[in-house]
Formats: sequence, structure tokens, C-alpha cells
Amino acid sequence: GYDALPFDATHQDIFSFDIDILEFGLMALKGSLKEGKRSHVVFNVNFETLSAAQGRQQLTEVLRMTPPTLRQRIYVNLCDVPEGIPPSRLMELCQYLTPFFRGVTVVMRQGTGRSAIKNILSRLSDADLDWTKSTLSTARDLGLVSTVVNATSWREVIKLAESGVQLISGPVFMERTDKLPAVRQFSLSDARRLENEQAT
Repeated sequence: GYDALPFDATHQDIFSFDIDILEFGLMALKGSLKEGKRSHVVFNVNFETLSAAQGRQQLTEVLRMTPPTLRQRIYVNLCDVPEGIPPSRLMELCQYLTPFFRGVTVVMRQGTGRSAIKNILSRLSDADLDWTKSTLSTARDLGLVSTVVNATSWREVIKLAESGVQLISGPVFMERTDKLPAVRQFSLSDARRLENEQAT
């Protein structure tokens, strides 16, 4: 994750991080497939890498050398999409990724950008939610998976789910534990029930 980068990371630091992880992951996938395993890899690519000509060039140079057999086993999360990106720009950038990956997901992280400044209690305003929903709606229109991570209230979960976001995760789903919890799927009715229980 990008938390491994220093707080004052430059654009070049982000590019290098993405490219290094991509190269490492592709080599590991190749080795795994040689051993007869049926592995898949999901990479993160930062919006900064994809939107800058230098980062995009470095990224696509590696991906062009990737054999089709590996491309069928790699997915990508486009991370840290900035606030207010026009749909046409998001479409343009995603077109650089779609030829090289089996699937592309646009990942929005709640609690960053505008809401981090305006709302120190990490409760998103309706304007923040509207922006997130609008951006992810554009992603869905492009045939991409829409994902929100770091949802911090059942109210957020409900509003995002009602707007058609396909995957939602965050601390609101977690209980304190020393072990990695088993995966559990929540329905919209579960979220509404839990919001009511929390309110009462």
C-alpha cells in the first residue's frame, strides 16, 4: 500500500513504487504459473502514475512486454482518483489500462481530500457523497467495478449501496480482533438494521 511511501513522496517516488511492485508481482506470477499454480494478481496503480506522461510511459513499457498469458491473470485498482475529475478524463486514462489487465477497478478512499479538511470527525457531508457517487457512476458506465474503501458509518454504506456501488469496505464492518476475521458479506438490509441498532 501507499502508506509505505514517505509523507513527502514526490510524483517520481509514486511512479517508481508502482513500477517496482508491478515488475516484482509479474515475476512472482510467472514463477507461480511455472509451478502449476492457478494464481492471479491484483495491482494498485496510483492516479498520479497514470495521469503523468512519464509515469504512464514507464507503466505501459512494462505492460507491453507482458505476455498475454500473464495479462489474463492480472487485475488493477486505479487508486487515489482526485476530486472533480471530468468523466472524459477518467475514460481517457482508463483506456490506457484496459488492454493490459483482465479487469479494472476504480477505488475511492473515503475520508480523504475535501472531507479530511472539512470534517474532522470523518463523517462525510452529502456533497462529498454526491461527488463519490458521481465519479463511481462514471466508472460503472465505462464497464469498471466501483469500490469504496474506508467507509466509516452505516449511513455512508447505505447511501453508497443505494447508489449502486458494487463493493464497500472499511472499519465500520470490523470488530476488534487479534486474528484476521473471516470474510462476511453484508446485505443492504443488514446495513439498515445495524444503523438502526447504532442509533438506538
